[in-house]
Amino acid sequence: RGVAARFGAGAGACLLGLLAASAGVFGAAPALVPSAAAMVLAAAAQACWLLDRRAAAAGFAVFATLWPGWPFVAVLFAPLGIGVAAAEMADRGLASGFLATLRLGVAWGLVIG
Repeated sequence: RGVAARFGAGAGACLLGLLAASAGVFGAAPALVPSAAAMVLAAAAQACWLLDRRAAAAGFAVFATLWPGWPFVAVLFAPLGIGVAAAEMADRGLASGFLATLRLGVAWGLVIG
């Protein structure tokens, strides 16, 4: 839904077809291993980011980093963090946007951690 909202219905349908045919995602999603949990949470964070739900995207990103105990996934969220920070700074101004982004990350870290 996020891809369709951001890039159009054609791109959304194409992605849905590719994901439906992906045996790796289907097999790994229910597995109880850190990499599978991080994969599902990363997909949720990216979907929220595409739908411009910045707080939810940051929450899923922090949750995906802290909960599975697999900190290497934090590198995956660097573009998401930069995108959220840039959008907040564009909406609120440089200083207050940076502080809002920092508050958002710290708040989610305290709630989840």
